Amino acid sequence: MINVNAYQQYQYNSIMSASPERLLLMLFEGAIRFVKLEGPGHHSRAKSKP
Repeated sequence: MINVNAYQQYQYNSIMSASPERLLLMLFEGAIRFVKLEGPGHHSRAKSKP
């Protein structure tokens, strides 16, 4: 089992030591992952209003 505190510290360190370019890449990767998780069946509220 992974030590949660160690993983959180690793994540924190990787973000705090990343270059601005890497932070931008991480931002886009997270946005893409979020959109993929949402799936094709979900629609925003703005699209569903008549």
